[in-house]
Amino acid sequence: MINMKRKIGMIMAILVLAAGAYGIWLSRDAEADVLTGGDDQFAIGLSFDSLVVERWQRDMETFVSYANEKGIEVNVQIANDDINLQKKQIQELIKAKVDLLVILPSKYDAFVEELRDAERAGIQVIAYDRLLTGGPVDLYLSFDDKVIGESLAREVVEGLGDKLAGIKNIVIVNGDPNDFNSQLINEGIHSVLEPNDSIRVVAEVWADGWREGKAYDIVEQTLREGIRIDGVIAANDTLATGAIQALTERSLAGSVVVAGQDAELSACQRIMEGTQTATIYKPINALSQAAVDYGLLLMTDQEIEYEETIDNDYQNNVVPYVKLKTIVVTQENMDEVIIDSGFHDRESVYINAD
Repeated sequence: MINMKRKIGMIMAILVLAAGAYGIWLSRDAEADVLTGGDDQFAIGLSFDSLVVERWQRDMETFVSYANEKGIEVNVQIANDDINLQKKQIQELIKAKVDLLVILPSKYDAFVEELRDAERAGIQVIAYDRLLTGGPVDLYLSFDDKVIGESLAREVVEGLGDKLAGIKNIVIVNGDPNDFNSQLINEGIHSVLEPNDSIRVVAEVWADGWREGKAYDIVEQTLREGIRIDGVIAANDTLATGAIQALTERSLAGSVVVAGQDAELSACQRIMEGTQTATIYKPINALSQAAVDYGLLLMTDQEIEYEETIDNDYQNNVVPYVKLKTIVVTQENMDEVIIDSGFHDRESVYINAD
């Protein structure tokens, strides 16, 4: 699926942004033209499926603020988890003749018509954090979700360590099956667990809409059936919330190793309390700012440099795939990664810690 080290283009000057989290080539003249109100004033259509995940609100705000600093107008559309509404909103953005679409899709294969309509209108598309399939996409900008899955599984396995003799029972709560990232996370999880003879997966579910109720239900059901749970791998912190709620009700929170991702405030609080072992921090400022900067390259017809591509099931098309790095967060590095970066403040994170 992924082809390594394809490089295109000769660009004039480099901007290394977000403390080394990503690097792009950008023409100084092109950016200056935008900043000084030159002939090329751009508009970006930003389409998010919802703001149900805590980090999406931050992503949106950072994206708009950073784009505005560069003199770029942003038309924001939020679909509230409604696929048909998101399709309609994207069509309206196309009719408004925006210069670029940045789409966080509710379902990876649901926007074929919209992608093709955008191409016919001469509008380029960035798939933001989730891949879009079945139509033309100019850039996929995300994190390495398979590595995220590997990290989640590894944190749970290592967290169990030698605390238990014999087989360790694991529950896996995957994300939304309509989210392409969920599949990659799942691949990463199983790549770590399957070679380990001391691990047994006693339950595994997929959570439609990333709803925490699914995590609560599977943990509660497993315990009700008399099956011991030693660890829970949750595809994000919202799902970890549901799992830990079920454990709490049976006085098991803190004795079961739980890992999630997104570094939500509640997850960071639970890590310091001792009821969650780890989370994965995604530098969202880096992702949203990278989307603006790569978008500026696309809108000014500059070529980009990338190391990987991904097949999105469209006419043998391969999409440039730019991955940003993530960080595993535990009690040991909470201050360094989360507090010092300003992602959450110390008082909020430590509010329930001893």
